[in-house]
Amino acid sequence: MENHKKIYCNYFGYDVGDTIKCEVCLYDLHLPFSEKTKVRVAVDIHHISPRGMGGSKLKDYPENLMALCREHHLQAELSKDFNKRCKVIHLKNIIKKIEDEQIKKYKW
Repeated sequence: MENHKKIYCNYFGYDVGDTIKCEVCLYDLHLPFSEKTKVRVAVDIHHISPRGMGGSKLKDYPENLMALCREHHLQAELSKDFNKRCKVIHLKNIIKKIEDEQIKKYKW
């Protein structure tokens, strides 16, 4: 497994062989105005800030790594606006993870 995939999986608690769902598909599923689209399996771990701009090791941290299906990965690579949307969705997921950890930590 590539290093950036390991970092993503370790941070979000996935084991080898787990099915990881596309973060954009999951987010769109919960929007009130969305057509309940199918949530696809993530096939790529996308670098929100490209590896080519600063070296791969400097870009391999959880806040920069996002699980995407092939369709959304291609969109993110081709459109700066869509890539910004991905970053917002991903940061919301990180905030939710931190909040959930805090709830578990302080739950009596």
